[in-house]
Amino acid sequence: MKDRDVMKPRPGIGDDTLSTQQMRVEQKRFFFDLKENSQGRYLRITERSGGKSAIVVPESGWELFAQVLTEVLEKAGRMRGTPQPEPPREGTPPEFD
Repeated sequence: MKDRDVMKPRPGIGDDTLSTQQMRVEQKRFFFDLKENSQGRYLRITERSGGKSAIVVPESGWELFAQVLTEVLEKAGRMRGTPQPEPPREGTPPEFD
């Protein structure tokens, strides 16, 4: 049997939820779900505002994802001319409303 013939588990089927947090921004609600399955851990970020969309970031990409997001937000802040908040100290979990 070739690799492409092997059925791989779909995200969400048989996955364990390790942590869930949510936040609301204007009319949007964001869910941050840390999950784990037989292939490893991943972060699913879901946005609901009439519809539903999601992105999935495997554990191997968390550091790069955070780095790129931070860079984009810092650039956006400079473009608006607003002061940037201090980044959280290492080991300090982010705070959500």
